[in-house]
Amino acid sequence: MGELETPKHNATVKVSLKSGGSYSFDYTDLNGIFEAARKVFMENEISIIQNSYTESTERGPLACVKTMFLHSSGEWVKSLPLKFPAATGMQDFGGQITYMKRYSLTVYQRC
Repeated sequence: MGELETPKHNATVKVSLKSGGSYSFDYTDLNGIFEAARKVFMENEISIIQNSYTESTERGPLACVKTMFLHSSGEWVKSLPLKFPAATGMQDFGGQITYMKRYSLTVYQRC
């Protein structure tokens, strides 16, 4: 089995502070994580499914993401769902889901 290599940072974000200053940092976006995993997953006949959805609770809506790894043999494992209070704006919500998918792929835990 091939080994996954640490994905290379391929994006930079600049954060503006309330005090007027700012800082920036590099990170690996979702596509960069998939690119790092693609060859090893293809060689080992593994596919990934990520399902995002919302869940209503008494404290408000939650953004949820489940990740599932499937092998060509029919065997599979899936993650426990990540659940966080849902962002209120559509762009923020989309960013939240993308972040959760990245996190779910890189810090995978089986249920």
